[in-house]
Amino acid sequence: SLLGTDGDASTDPIGTQLVTVNYTGKVGVGTTNPQGKLDVAADSSTASAIKTLVLGGGTGVNGNGQYIQFRSSANVTLGSQIAGTRVAAGAASDLRFSTTDSGSVVRERMRIDSSGDVIIGGTVVENPASINRVLEIAAASPVGLILNDTRDPHPMTIANEGAVLNFKYNTTNMMTLPPSGDVQIPTDSASLQLRSSGSASYTSIRR
Repeated sequence: SLLGTDGDASTDPIGTQLVTVNYTGKVGVGTTNPQGKLDVAADSSTASAIKTLVLGGGTGVNGNGQYIQFRSSANVTLGSQIAGTRVAAGAASDLRFSTTDSGSVVRERMRIDSSGDVIIGGTVVENPASINRVLEIAAASPVGLILNDTRDPHPMTIANEGAVLNFKYNTTNMMTLPPSGDVQIPTDSASLQLRSSGSASYTSIRR
């Protein structure tokens, strides 16, 4: 059914239907055949993205923002969330992603800050090397990156475990880089373990 009559908020000045609510309660904006609870259809003839949904009222207050919640409980405060928050002058903003843990607490899991850096498990980038773009994984426990080629049954892992960088194949540690900079290859094999291509110099190689 059409909401309202010709000329009101549900139609344009020439009487084109803009908003539809069908008998199942689905709402269509720009479509007369909504496929979900809310279906917003935009002009498909342009070669660029079209602004479709705007949340907020033009805030100038740092920390103010809006979020979309995906409920996972009868408790209306629980579920996954995506939030946009103003963080500084000049309309600087970040994008925050949260989930609800097994203790029914909503926790922020990932943030894309106003500089474009991605932070997982934290809220502020620690970037002493002043790298232009950062992916940071933060936790009060070992953190790492798992590289899983599904053609191999075992993944490769690069992990920071107590200020020691470990390279692992499955659960086997293949190489360790401590803060001293010494390369440690833990193995009992008598075969050659360290190779270099081209010119190279070594202070020492110990077994």
